Amino acid sequence: MDNGIEKDRISGIIETIMKVERGDYSVQIKLSGRNDDLDSLAMGINMMIDDIKNYVEEIKGYSKTLEQKVEERTRELKESEAKFRCIFENAMDGILVADPQTQKFLMGNNMICKMTGYDLEEIKTLGVVDIHPEKDMPYVVEQFKELARTERILAENIPIKRKDGNVIYADISSSPVTINGKTYLIGIFRDITARKQAEVEKNKLQTQLIHSEKIGVIGQLAGGVAHEMNNPVGVILGFAQVLANDIKEDNPLYMPLKSIEREAQRCKKLVGDLLIFSRAEKTGKETVDINKTIEQTIPLIEAQAKLNKIEITKEYGSNLPFIQVNKNQLQQVIIDLCANAMRSMPETGKISIATRQTETHIEIALADTGMGMTEETKKHIFEPFSKTAATVKSIGLSLSLSFEIIQKHNGTIEVESEVGKGTTFIIKLPKT
Repeated sequence: MDNGIEKDRISGIIETIMKVERGDYSVQIKLSGRNDDLDSLAMGINMMIDDIKNYVEEIKGYSKTLEQKVEERTRELKESEAKFRCIFENAMDGILVADPQTQKFLMGNNMICKMTGYDLEEIKTLGVVDIHPEKDMPYVVEQFKELARTERILAENIPIKRKDGNVIYADISSSPVTINGKTYLIGIFRDITARKQAEVEKNKLQTQLIHSEKIGVIGQLAGGVAHEMNNPVGVILGFAQVLANDIKEDNPLYMPLKSIEREAQRCKKLVGDLLIFSRAEKTGKETVDINKTIEQTIPLIEAQAKLNKIEITKEYGSNLPFIQVNKNQLQQVIIDLCANAMRSMPETGKISIATRQTETHIEIALADTGMGMTEETKKHIFEPFSKTAATVKSIGLSLSLSFEIIQKHNGTIEVESEVGKGTTFIIKLPKT
């Protein structure tokens, strides 16, 4: 009988232990009250179960706290990432993250897409060599390497090639950033294209101002010289003509006198040009149709153009408003520019004349297919007696006079030219 009871007690102890193993810590071994060895064992096991239960509850508490901390930290990381992503994607400057080893891009923001014309997925397939002009790559690569070595944090005036082929300019500041244990280079691109264009325009206006002042001084000097020369030249010309008329052609003095007359006529024309160049009086203006004025001027130069096998094409803008100009002087400018174009095409070529209107100006563009000019030649092209790159001959006062005439009309005359690619003169006359 006792053996059976003891077996039941032992089975109960074993069953309780198995429940504990399965995670049931609410069980307890019922004591028999005999205070024997089995009761002592049961009491020890019950105490152990209580300790395990307390440990488990404590661990659960730690686990819950840890989960809360993990959730809190995860939420903070997500919030931080969201803030970074918001700042990154909506920054006013373009941002690119690049691998300094491969020079490939890891990511970019919306502004860099706007600046370059590529979308975000395309950016990830590109590298440094893909967004800069080929001719500027040695400079750009050196700047990138210096930024990667942290030798400098700002690279200025870097050309950026857009997807459409146009080039903009940016100042790029950079710093290293670690992503997934790897160091990358983050570059911040500030578009300075508008500023650069403004600087170019400012320099252009300063150059025009300096040129105008120079022309003004030369004009005053030319006026004084012309007035001093006018009377002596007139006397020489007059006496030469009188003497030539009084002698026969077979007279040995006849040819020298005719030479004096011819050269005196040239001097007289030069004096006249100097007087026009230096004139201070107001020009007489009339209301004209620019297209019609040009059309009436072309016959004056067509014969010389055909002789030189030069084609003249016209492309007139429609509905151009009439403006106030001195018609004769404007025609003189057109003739002088065409003559200069023909000098740059000694064999054959084409002169293209086009008109158009902007919001404030009427523009006349006169382009040729001649030899073009160097940058140094362009700087001095409107100075008296300067030399063209094409002919290396003095052009006298013609372009200086053209500049002066257009300036007197409150307009501007600009030149665009490259050696071997021809020249384009652009006249801008105000509508009012």
